[in-house]
This record gives sequence, C-alpha cells and structure tokens, in this order.
Amino acid sequence: MTTNRSSDLRVGSYQLTNRLGAGDLGEIFLAKDAGGRHAIVARLTEKALPEDRKRFAELVRIVATGEEDGVGVLAAEPKADRPWVATALGNPTGADQLVRDFDPTIKLAAPVPMSEADLVPPDPFAGIATDKPASRPVLPLMIIIGLVVVLCLAGGAFGAVLLTQSGSGDPSTDPSDARWGAPMDHPMPSGTPSATPSQPAPSVSPAPEPPTKGGWPASWKKFTSADKTRTISLRGVPFSFRVPDSWGCLLLSSDATTTVVSCIDDQFQGDQRPRVRLTFRACPSGCAAAQQRQQRADIETFGQRWIAPDSQSTFAEAKNVTTSIGTGRYVLAVSRFFHSKQGGPLDRQLVMTASGGADRAGQDQQIVNDVRVRVS
Repeated sequence: MTTNRSSDLRVGSYQLTNRLGAGDLGEIFLAKDAGGRHAIVARLTEKALPEDRKRFAELVRIVATGEEDGVGVLAAEPKADRPWVATALGNPTGADQLVRDFDPTIKLAAPVPMSEADLVPPDPFAGIATDKPASRPVLPLMIIIGLVVVLCLAGGAFGAVLLTQSGSGDPSTDPSDARWGAPMDHPMPSGTPSATPSQPAPSVSPAPEPPTKGGWPASWKKFTSADKTRTISLRGVPFSFRVPDSWGCLLLSSDATTTVVSCIDDQFQGDQRPRVRLTFRACPSGCAAAQQRQQRADIETFGQRWIAPDSQSTFAEAKNVTTSIGTGRYVLAVSRFFHSKQGGPLDRQLVMTASGGADRAGQDQQIVNDVRVRVS
C-alpha cells in the first residue's frame, strides 16, 4: 500500500474522507465540502482509458443536465483527467449507483450512507485506501445494460443540451455555492455565433427587431440590506455577483469564447421553481450594431419585443407564459454587450435568461439587476 498524494484526497471542491468502494475503472468516496456538508463522490481510476473517460463524461453530462429536478447532482467535472461527479446523500440514482452501473467490478468496502444519521462516529472505515486494482478484465455486457438503465433514470435527458467543461480546475472558488441548475424554459444561446448572419433555429421565437427605446423597469426588485444573500465567484466570470441565500450556482462550461453558469433556488421544488442562466460569449467580429442584432437572434423571448435602455442593452419580459416546464410562468431575457478589458473594444455579450413562477419573479429580477450593473 502506498501513501496518498495530497491531490488524491480532493476532487474539485470536495475533501475525500472515506473510501467506500473501488473497482477496475471507478471508485466511490464519502466526502465533505467546505461547509462541512457530506456528499457521495464517484470518479474514474487511473486505469481508465481515454474512451472510458469520454463515455463516463457523456453519461455524467446527461444525468447532470437532465430535466428531472430531483437528480441531485451537486457538482461534476466531466472533462477532468479523471472525470468525477458528486451527489447528495440518499440519492437512489446518485454518484455511487452511476459509477457501479458503469463499472460492475466495483466492490463496496463500506455501506454508502443514505443520510447524515447514518454517519455514526467513530467511522471504522476512516481513511482512504491507496491500493490500486491489479488488472483490468474485459468489460462485461452489463456495462452496456447499466448505461441503458442510468439513461432511462435520467428522464428526459436525451433532449437536453450536452454541455462540456474544459480543464480539470475547481469550478468554484466558493465550493458551498456549487449546484447544478436545471434546463431553462427556452433554448440556451449558442456558444459563439458565426461571423456571417444566419437564421435562428426554428425552435426559438426571437424578439422583433429593431428594439424599442425605453428604460430599465423601476418596478424590478433589487437586493436590500435586509435580504439574506450569498456571493458567487466562478472561474470564467469576470466579477462576483449575489443571489438569494437559498440559491446555488454552478459553472456548466467555460472556454476561451463561452462561459455558462446556471443558478437555481435549491430549496424550492415544483414546476414554478425559479432559475437564472448566465451565458458570456465573444463577438467574432466585434460587437457592432449588426453583430449585436445577430447575437440576439437565438435568444428566446416568446415573441416579446426587445426594449433598449441604452446602446449596449436590451431586455424582453413576459408574464403568464406556458413553457415546457409549466404554465403561468414569468420569463425574462437580457442581452448586454460589454468590454472585456477596460478601455478595450466592445467585444463580449452577456445573456441572462430567467424564469419561474409569477410569485418568484422578484428573485429573478434581483439577480438580473445585481449582475447587469457589474458589466460596462
């Protein structure tokens, strides 16, 4: 048995505390985040080949972006050198089951805790074993069957956009803020629009052009000193921003041209659940008026006309909308072009898409108001 390197004791923002099981391709751990909350973390071993990592990464993305709010994925790095996923305790389709379906050779050395009540100190399995599996047998047919089972459990995930995450760095400087969001009511803006104009996807109902001049609505709620908030700082986002204390945000993808962040109210369930998605993307040829119009064309506004408070910003708002998630929903879309460097050219776009029940519209507005004033 060898000694663990310190890096082996962490994945992303999680400290691994107990090794619960291992196999030829996967291993399962009990872990803690910075706030002391327990989670189950599954990751691939160093024995995994590139095709294994690719297949597992796709499976993680499908589950994590599934349409079922109860999937319970807390964080993941699908494209890390050793892809991993973390889920809440007690999730019957959680990280441990996912990796066991992927690698049936996994043997449990300790029971997987279902709740905090199951964590009875002192833990007889404390410490992480460091012995590696000796060999890798031919993968059985059960892997394919396991994948089918997991994909079925992921509900309507086949219709979700498969998002990739670059690098193996920690997705959040504040690990307690990391949560997977859920799909928005409308298509997410594409990563980097082409330099030549193109027609928007048929599934999108863009706002009529040109925008109507107007101002930011005074009725939109803003955070006050009485509100309990948390500050979100994420890789690829050029500033920190606030969300209500019950919300969490997670970096979905980040590369040289596009960064996508999903935020959702963790404590609210049901089809009126509020959510906000931030998409930062580059302008291929600079953000002149023609390019701005093109980059608004793939943003769903449910037919509402853009209103332009200034030359760099537009928004569209609709109430009592029926979407794929539910009826009577409030939806809001904001496009704001900004300078990635002070004194530099206008070269970036921020798209904010928000939705939720009408009685939760104020939370969406608070986040949008907090974010929009931070870009110039």
